[in-house]
Amino acid sequence: MTIAVLSDIHFGQFSRTKDFSVPGEQTEEQTEGQISLLENLISLLKNENVDYIFVAGDLTSVGSPQEYYYCGEALSRIATEIGVANSNIIVGLGNHDFDRRISSLYESVSASAADETLKALIRERYQLMAAHSAIHSIDSLTFATCESKIPCSGTIVRSDLVVFVLNSSWQCAHDQEYPHGKLSAKQLEWFKQEANKYMNDERTKIVLMHHHPVAYSYPTVTPDISMIEEGSELVDIAGRTGIDIIIHGHRHHPRAHTAIQSGWKHPITFICAGSLSVNAVHRNNGEIPNTVHILRTTDSTGTYQLMNFKYCESDGWQPVTYSKEVPLDGEMLLGKVFTQKQQEDALLAIVSANKERTHQELHWNDLDESLRFMRLDELNDLLVLKQDSMNYKLFGRFPDEVMLSTK
Repeated sequence: MTIAVLSDIHFGQFSRTKDFSVPGEQTEEQTEGQISLLENLISLLKNENVDYIFVAGDLTSVGSPQEYYYCGEALSRIATEIGVANSNIIVGLGNHDFDRRISSLYESVSASAADETLKALIRERYQLMAAHSAIHSIDSLTFATCESKIPCSGTIVRSDLVVFVLNSSWQCAHDQEYPHGKLSAKQLEWFKQEANKYMNDERTKIVLMHHHPVAYSYPTVTPDISMIEEGSELVDIAGRTGIDIIIHGHRHHPRAHTAIQSGWKHPITFICAGSLSVNAVHRNNGEIPNTVHILRTTDSTGTYQLMNFKYCESDGWQPVTYSKEVPLDGEMLLGKVFTQKQQEDALLAIVSANKERTHQELHWNDLDESLRFMRLDELNDLLVLKQDSMNYKLFGRFPDEVMLSTK
């Protein structure tokens, strides 16, 4: 099973490219003379034989009907070109998909509605209208639904996976200083009940949402507006009910890691997708590239391959290399957790076996399993930690080759 993981398209005025802008509308930034982000993306996804397209929210810039419509058309075109059914485009919503112009209408409520209870009810109704705008604006896609009537939230079941789509943006409002995410007690309770139904299901179980359920560092010091208020509760429910993967977006700063806590059935892999096409201003002034991710299940149960690509104007989509802005390798293994002692022992065994050589080529399968689940920078940091290994450095590209060499 192969999933294309996209997030933060920001179709419309915040897009960096005409490929994802409303015809006739002006965008804040458009670079001319570049390789088409869209056409090259289609080539990449076709080459990777994608089965599903996941979008972790922020389809649009301001949540307008025209942005939704054209974004839906673009996603449908991508799916058609790569041979994926529209029903296998699985979409969550982000804070930019909430039309704040609708939610602000409650401020014009007449004086006769001065009663605070009534005003609160009217405010809630306008928020629901704003949150439902995607459903009424995109005809080409089907959104998840659930009994609790939370817009665009629900369970999607396929032969090889179960996806719990959570809407962390439906309670955003125009008057929030920072439009942070919130699930609400009602949605959290629904998820707990639904996840329990599938606790013993052997299919891959994925949570798809927009805001972060856990805290991440960021390249620059900034207010943390990414985490949902109920993040710790959500993650604990996911761990105890056997969720395999949590996919989200929002910060435009991609990350990926696997974690486990006491009481969980097994580890959870967290994938924070970067932004597909938002402009430079919204990517730390261009320091963070646009990214897309390819997630594959493997023959080993609970093990996943993640391939990460960044967009370059001159070369299109290319494998990433680790940096502060993109702390990922071009190819990674996720899904298992090892102790530092296990990793130290495995690495020192390689050094000891090759200490008489100035360099030694190592292949992916030569590495102990505990090392194959680490990034290259983490492996080298581990070498530095051991005084008797400081003359060695690992370099190369996973999973093709790794080189152990004297510095």
